[in-house]
Amino acid sequence: LDENLFQWLVPGLIRDKVTYLIKALPKSQRLQFNPQQESISEFLEFADSEQNFLQQFIIYSEQYKKIKLSYPDLLKIEFPVPLRCHFRIVDNKKVIASGDDLAGLKLKLTPRLNEIVVKHSSKHQISNISGYIPELQQLLQEVKLGTGKQELTGYNSLIVEKDGGISFGVVSELAKARTSSYRGLVQLIKLQLKEQQKYLLGKKLAGFAEISMALINVYTKDELTLSCSNYVLNMAISEVMAEAAALSADEFQAMVVAIRAQVSPCLQDFSSCLVSLAKLYQEIKLKLAKHPLAESINLQLDDLIYPEFLSFTRFVNLQNYPRYLQAILLRMSKYSQTYQRDRVLEDEVNQIYDKWYNYVDELESRNKIIARELYDFRYKIEELRVSFFAQELKTLYPVSSKRLLNELEQLYLQNLT
Repeated sequence: LDENLFQWLVPGLIRDKVTYLIKALPKSQRLQFNPQQESISEFLEFADSEQNFLQQFIIYSEQYKKIKLSYPDLLKIEFPVPLRCHFRIVDNKKVIASGDDLAGLKLKLTPRLNEIVVKHSSKHQISNISGYIPELQQLLQEVKLGTGKQELTGYNSLIVEKDGGISFGVVSELAKARTSSYRGLVQLIKLQLKEQQKYLLGKKLAGFAEISMALINVYTKDELTLSCSNYVLNMAISEVMAEAAALSADEFQAMVVAIRAQVSPCLQDFSSCLVSLAKLYQEIKLKLAKHPLAESINLQLDDLIYPEFLSFTRFVNLQNYPRYLQAILLRMSKYSQTYQRDRVLEDEVNQIYDKWYNYVDELESRNKIIARELYDFRYKIEELRVSFFAQELKTLYPVSSKRLLNELEQLYLQNLT
């Protein structure tokens, strides 16, 4: 069901909802809609009731009333119970979920839907896959399950089981099938790279002793060895495979060969980056002990280098860590001459960081699927720090507080809607 449709209620109630919305606006904006009943009629004639209700009201307000409204502000308006749609989800004459948050109900019932899909798709299931199977040619294809009222749509997918095994089966959503199949293909390819895995686990990185000493509070030596091995393999795989797709036997084999060839150059690039990162990180920690910026910079470092950070940081971002750490050292060295300016700029950075953090926290609490671009926005904040405190290192792209705030608002709205 499309959630947008239910925001419009039924014709007899929608006018009351628009009236409540207008009355909830600040007085300076509210007065622009007088006479209200005429404005409401005009809005309802203008609006597309298959689109998001609040977004349609924002577009109408800007075009007809020359008022620019904020979507996040409108979203905070809590409509009274009679002006909200209420849902009861019934299965076999029993109410299994109810409430007025349809997105939340969908999320709550996803495991149940997945169980139904698995039950109806058992004949499609292939367990304990360790190499290529012909069914990979049907990966992500739509599958019809059941009949009549019980008919469901699923999608062929690879599935990484809880025990680490790989299965071929059917999942309920295409987006989930893409994500699950990518993870499954990564695991399947790693099974073809056992020699490379053994080589990486046995070969210490150049400067491994220095790296492990610098990161001793983040990784044990064994954890670091395993994390580095996995990182290089994942890096090599991502160089060749951008996303999950249906594969013939020849295409699968060609992919494995191409990935094997990438392991050595990826190891060199990763080693060089991690050596630089570790040296700079240790230097900062040594100089930070009695520095006035200790609290601020420790918070920044904790956001970049934390337990298992290698598992969550793509190389496209990791390769910029040495520059971010150099920027911290430059900031520390200049602080005695620039402390007043530093405080002003730090407040500016913190304002953007807090806004980003709160947006992500809010979206996660709303059970929204958050795009990678919003999570990666924090690296743009690091670029802003470089532009403020270490201009000589240069940024990857033009950055400013105003530019980042505008971009953050757009990313938030995209993820929200």
